[in-house]
Amino acid sequence: MFSRIKRWYDGEPKLHVFENDPDSSIVIMPMPYTEYHWSAKLARAIVGFYLHHWQWVWSTIIALLGLYIAVLALKQPTF
Repeated sequence: MFSRIKRWYDGEPKLHVFENDPDSSIVIMPMPYTEYHWSAKLARAIVGFYLHHWQWVWSTIIALLGLYIAVLALKQPTF
């Protein structure tokens, strides 16, 4: 199961083959690239964002939780 998730996340390596002109002295070699499933692209974007901004993400979560707890503590009980 883990190997299938890893293969989905890592994508599928492919070659982009160019048409070479037989009369030209310039030869263009195939270029490798990785093709990702749309959901793997989304997952990679989310993971990349988190890895780049993890300090900001955690400080925002802690601040929002603290604000929520403060609001709950300030509410007056109604009878």
